[in-house]
Amino acid sequence: MSRHGKKKNTSSMTPTAAHAATEASTGSYTSLSPSPAPAAASGSPVPAAFHSQLIAKLAALPLVATVQSRFVPAVIVGYVSLVLATFQAAWDAAAKTVFESPVTPTFAKNKYNAAVGLLTRADSLAATLIVDEGISAAVRLFAEHNGTPGLWCVYFYVDYCAHVANTLLTVLVVQPLNFAAREASAVAETAMPHLAELSSTTATISRGIQARVATDIVAPTRLRANQLIVEPTVHTYKHVAERYEQNLSRENNNVARALYSTGVDLSASTFKRVNSIVQRVRPTPQKAN
Repeated sequence: MSRHGKKKNTSSMTPTAAHAATEASTGSYTSLSPSPAPAAASGSPVPAAFHSQLIAKLAALPLVATVQSRFVPAVIVGYVSLVLATFQAAWDAAAKTVFESPVTPTFAKNKYNAAVGLLTRADSLAATLIVDEGISAAVRLFAEHNGTPGLWCVYFYVDYCAHVANTLLTVLVVQPLNFAAREASAVAETAMPHLAELSSTTATISRGIQARVATDIVAPTRLRANQLIVEPTVHTYKHVAERYEQNLSRENNNVARALYSTGVDLSASTFKRVNSIVQRVRPTPQKAN
C-alpha cells in the first residue's frame, strides 16, 4: 500500500474531525439516547431549538460556494434562504405557543424535546461523517495529490465506508447494549486504520452477543430444563429402584415376582396421584337450597 493512504488518516483530518473519529473508534462517541429536556426557571419545559450543523457545514464548504456562484443564480439562493428562515421562525413560534398553552400536557413537551434532541445528535453525527470525514477529507487529499486521481482514491473510499460503518455500529449497537469497549491499542496502524477498527468493533459485537445469549437464554433454559425434566426423572428412578430392591428382598430374590410387585406398586401410586389431580381440578358441587 502507498504511503499516501496512510497519510490520509492522520494529517488529512481537522482537529475537530479527528477528535470525533477518535471518540467513535474508542466507543465514546456521543450517544443517540435522549437527553433531559430543557426547563424554564419555573420548572416547566421550554421548546428545544434545532439548528442543523449539516446544512451549516455544507454551506460553509468552499466547493459548495464555488458551485453556487457558477451555476446557481443569486436570486434563487436568496429565495431559498428566505424560505428556510421563514419556516424556521414559524416553527419556533408554533412550538413556543404550544409549550406556553396550559392544555398541553407535560409528557408531550418532554417527548417533543426528546425528539428534537435525537434529531440534533443525528444531524451532528451526519455532519461529521459526511462533511468532515467525507467531503472535506476527500478535497484535502485531492489537493495533496495535486489533483491527480490514483490508488489513493480506492484506499480513501474503502476506509471511509469502514469508518461510517464502524461509527454507526458503535453508536447504535455497542453503546446501547453496553458491550465491553475494545482497547484502542488493539487497532493496528495500517494504511486503512478504520477498516481495522471496524473488524475490532464487529468482534466486540460478536463477543457481546455470545455473552448475552449465554446468560439470558442458555443458562435460564438449562435451569428450567433441569427443574422440569432432569430432577423429576432422577427422583422417579431412585423411587423405582428403592421399591424394586424392597420387593426383591421380600420375594426372596425372585426377580419375576419383584418386577411384578414393583409394577403393581407403581400403578397404584400413579393412580392415586392422577386421582388427586382430578379431585383438585373437578369443581365442587353446590348444595341445593
